[in-house]
Formats: sequence, C-alpha cells, structure tokens
Amino acid sequence: MPSFPLILEDTSPMLRFSSQWISGTSSGDSSLDQYSEISFMVTFVQGETTSFTFNGTGFSIVGGKRPNHGFYSVNVNGVNSPAFNGTSANNLFNQTLFSNEQLQKGTHTAVLKNDGVTDVDFVAIEVGIGQDDEDLIVNTYQDIHPIFTYAPLSSWTTTPESVGAFSGSSGHATQDEGAEVKMTFERNQGDGITIYGPVGPSMTSSYSVQIDNGPSASFSANKAFYRSQQIIFFATNLGPGPHILSMVLNDAGQLAIDYVNVFTTASLGGSFVGILSEANTTNSTPSPAFHSSTSSKSHLPVGVLIALCITSAISLVFMVQLVWRKIPKKQSLNIDRETAMPFQIGVSHPHNVIDSSLSSTPSTTLRSRVTATSPPEYQEITNYLQPERTKGATGSQ
Repeated sequence: MPSFPLILEDTSPMLRFSSQWISGTSSGDSSLDQYSEISFMVTFVQGETTSFTFNGTGFSIVGGKRPNHGFYSVNVNGVNSPAFNGTSANNLFNQTLFSNEQLQKGTHTAVLKNDGVTDVDFVAIEVGIGQDDEDLIVNTYQDIHPIFTYAPLSSWTTTPESVGAFSGSSGHATQDEGAEVKMTFERNQGDGITIYGPVGPSMTSSYSVQIDNGPSASFSANKAFYRSQQIIFFATNLGPGPHILSMVLNDAGQLAIDYVNVFTTASLGGSFVGILSEANTTNSTPSPAFHSSTSSKSHLPVGVLIALCITSAISLVFMVQLVWRKIPKKQSLNIDRETAMPFQIGVSHPHNVIDSSLSSTPSTTLRSRVTATSPPEYQEITNYLQPERTKGATGSQ
C-alpha cells in the first residue's frame, strides 16, 4: 500500500502534553532556530508525558540530544520500552529519540515519559492507504468548497485572525460555543483526512471531533505562540461508505478551519478531483470579522471573463497603432566633426538632446488568484526522518 510520513509538529493538537511541558523560546534557548518550524516542547519535571493515538504502521519521535538532557522511556500499546539516554556531550538536533516501524496496520497509542530533561520537536507517523504498488491520491479542499457546511452560518466569519497566513489567504472561524462545521465525502473521495488550521494563545482550549456518529474526541488549539497551517485533526482507515466529520467548538477562544487534505487510491475508487463549480457555496457567506484583517473572494461568470479578454485585446491593438503613428519618421543624421568630438565642459552641444517623446512606459503584470480544488503534487517529507532508522522499535541508549 502507499506509505507516507505524516508530520505532527510539537504545536499540533494531536500531540497531548501533560501540564509541565513548556514551549522553547529564543530568550531561554539560543538554539531555538535549530528545531523544525523554530518550535519545540521541553519538560524538566520527572514523570511528565506526551501521548498520541494514530492509525498507521509506524512512528518516530524526533527531538534534541543535549548536555542537560536525561533519560526517558516510551510505552507503545501498553508495552514499556527500556530507558533511553538523551544526553549528548554536544548539542544534537533532529535526532530520532524512538522509532517503531513494525506495527500492524491499525490504531495505536504511544506515550513518552520523561525521567530527566526531554524535548520533543515533532512526530512522524507512517500511514498506509490502499494496496501495495499503487500511487497515493491527495485532494485538497479549501474552506469554501461545498464539502463544508457551517452552522449556524451567522456564527462563522471568513476573516479569521491572521487570515493572510492561511493557504490561499482563505479561512473560516468562529468564537461561538456550539458552532459546528461538517465535512461530507464518499469513501471513493478518501479513506483518510487531515484538517489544517491555526493554533495560538487566542485559540480555543477545547473542540471536539466526531466521525460517522462514532465516539467524539476533544483537543486543544490553545498554544503559547501562533502557528498557522497546523494539523488540528487527522484520521485514516475510515472504511467503506460515505463519511461525515463534525467539528464543534466547546469552549472560549477561536476555532478556525484552513483546508483539508483527503487521501485515497485507485483501488478504493478514488481519483483526482477537478475544479468544481462554486455555485453551491452559499454556506460560505461572510459574517462580521473578529479582527481587522480581510479576505475577499470574487467569482466572475465565464462569459464575462471571455468578453473582458476580447475587449482588452482590441484596446491593446488600438493603443499600439496610436503609439506607432506618433513615432517620428526616420531622418538622416549629418554627424559633423563637432558632434563626434568628446563632450567638453562649457561647450554647447545642440545635437546632444534626448527626445522625451521616445521614453518608454513600463508594463504592468496582472495576477489573479484562483481557488483550485485540484490537488497539488504530493511531496514526501523525508528530510525530517534523518538519520536513517532501522526497522523495529529503536531508541538512543
């Protein structure tokens, strides 16, 4: 089956840190920029944990090994590992603290426990979808796509905080407790889904996610620093049939949706989704903004666009002809000895005159943004998985 790493940064709500973990800062650590996305979580308290649950075939926990670090252990599906040593004479970053790549496809839970000082940069989860030797299909849906339904509509705004940092500068957000967004798709559209949105100090500490009337799970997007385009939920191996994913705001703060990636393969009946008509986007009507940042979206009919192109072309031809007629005819130039002499200060040179009518006007390039639902090329994130890991459960002794 197609297998790919899904990267959960330390700021992703999918990673659950106990209360005594703190965010690394530049004032407290001059090596902050050595971490992925210039961000990491660290704890100095023995017994503190970070945990995550996923459906996949393997995972790796990546962090730093540093002189002040100590021992830690990892529990996978209730089985404890031996203690590993995170101490290093020199600062080492992007280190695999623990890895297990021999898990059966299914749901797994991993818990890292600190016994000294430990930091976590990100977690890479190995996800498998479909059958062996077939390509992975990834379709991206922006927040205005018809698969999204926002309720009540009056509770949602299309100008969330820092919307310019969103994909396509487009997003939906709410601050009303009980407000809900639903995503509806068939299995042939996807067997796995990742939802992207921002985290930060003004984001909610509680939102819940439910799939197909199953059990709901709660997460927190409230983090020390603002980060856009984070994975705020993911699920794979959803099974046959249509799926409805519901996300509800449970507490104070803001819940924002940027876009979703839906994963499928040909054996599941999936295919790349072309650009769809946005006529069915009445559920995306803007409501009052929380912040001053704005985002406007206009959609012109095809006929209007064609008419604009034709009139623009006619205008361009007319302007070229007008300019051509105003250009003076070529005249023979009689260059005398004085004209050919080098320029001298104090000597009048009546021939050295630049005709201002021949100055050129710079052209202007017009750019238009099109919100496309056709998928970008999927890129595997392999550089995060350095150094190369051996199969099975491994860590640094």
